[in-house]
Amino acid sequence: MLQPHSYYKTYTFTRKAASEMRERIIRSLKSYLHDQPPKNEPDRTNWQLTQRVISRNEERQWGLIQNPQRMQILTIDGFNNTLIKRMPSLSG
Repeated sequence: MLQPHSYYKTYTFTRKAASEMRERIIRSLKSYLHDQPPKNEPDRTNWQLTQRVISRNEERQWGLIQNPQRMQILTIDGFNNTLIKRMPSLSG
């Protein structure tokens, strides 16, 4: 069962960067799913971080590879807009 806020959130400056970030994360999740740790840096650090995400993904049954929309990757402007929508009385 999904918990509230059961997804990863990432913020960036442009829509293009958000799209590229989503693609890179999905690619890492798929490529490091069963691999052994690389010997060189920064690949080894990326592998370690990806393994933590994969572990959490399985533990929480998020299905991030099958459902990448559960990763909330927004521009900072998009994040601000979600805050305004959630708290209209505070936005003036």
